Amino acid sequence: MLALSVEYPTGLQVSYTTADYNSLLSYDGYFDNRKCYTYSTTNELFSPSSQMNSDKSCSSNSEWSGNFLNWLTMTNLDQFRSVLTGGTRDNFSDMSASNPGDTTTRTVLIRSFSDRNEYNTKKRIRTTTPGVPSAYRGSDKWVRSGGYGSKFVISNADNFANWTATQQRLACSASPLPGNAGTSWCFNIRVEACKTVPGVGLEANCQTKYTTAPKPEGLIQEYSSVLRYGAFGYLNETGQSRNGGVLRSAMKSVGKERATATTVEPNPNKEWDENNGIFFSNPDPVDATASAVSDSGLINYLNKFGYAAGYKGNDPVSELYYAALRYLRGYSLPTNYTNSLTAALKDGFPVITGSAHERGGSR
Repeated sequence: MLALSVEYPTGLQVSYTTADYNSLLSYDGYFDNRKCYTYSTTNELFSPSSQMNSDKSCSSNSEWSGNFLNWLTMTNLDQFRSVLTGGTRDNFSDMSASNPGDTTTRTVLIRSFSDRNEYNTKKRIRTTTPGVPSAYRGSDKWVRSGGYGSKFVISNADNFANWTATQQRLACSASPLPGNAGTSWCFNIRVEACKTVPGVGLEANCQTKYTTAPKPEGLIQEYSSVLRYGAFGYLNETGQSRNGGVLRSAMKSVGKERATATTVEPNPNKEWDENNGIFFSNPDPVDATASAVSDSGLINYLNKFGYAAGYKGNDPVSELYYAALRYLRGYSLPTNYTNSLTAALKDGFPVITGSAHERGGSR
């Protein structure tokens, strides 16, 4: 059972806090730190293009080092999602309509959402920084991603402005930029995963067992045949008036088969297609319908919390653990953990209550 402390500042902690890049170090994240990438302004997407040089530079002046991009953009939440699920696939952002991120031909991962400029150091691109296109190394630059959703902005000056919640979710092409035209640039932190380049193969977590494109996976998929999973989290409500945590995904098998008390059978609530590896958006439709939402499932909740409405303040983590333990013992939650539910509090995912919460077979 995952007890997910989905709140501020946990969702904002960056993986690498130094203001300057150190090319002697290797940085992990959604980008392959052995590869260089090109950026498409049409699809707002970083795609692998070549093998990175031994000095962490790229052969072309228009390429980005994956190692540098991991240092620049990754958060601890991204690392957590990468280890457990393979990362957040972009089938929901403004860009996913024209360039979907979970198909039979490609996978596009998107950085976690930053809803405020805190716990995210502004960083520098120097004229000598390797692995950065020459267009952004003519002079020292500033870079900010805090409070910019899943995007980063490069500017000639430290003149960044805060964005509204609506602006944070826009494509780069519609996002406001500081300074005069040509002095700042926006990049969507969307990266094409599981794609080879000459001299460098797939990332270690890319699975080739599917009939179509390889897919990045994590520990949840790896152990899906022997473990069941569930998730508790918070309602999206800041303040001291709300106690406890709520059940977001009931304990269950997530893979193609599930175990009952007497047999193993096909799983009607599997969370991905076993032929192509694509995630289902609503694998638990009964729970989704009961909460009047359209998304459900353990992996979807783990990967997508924070994108719809940011992160709550306050962290009653002891009560979150207490709620999870009550569920595992078959007890209902205190009434004030789940009363007065609204769409905003649900944050787009099920809040499982009543007899559905207590169903013994799910544990």
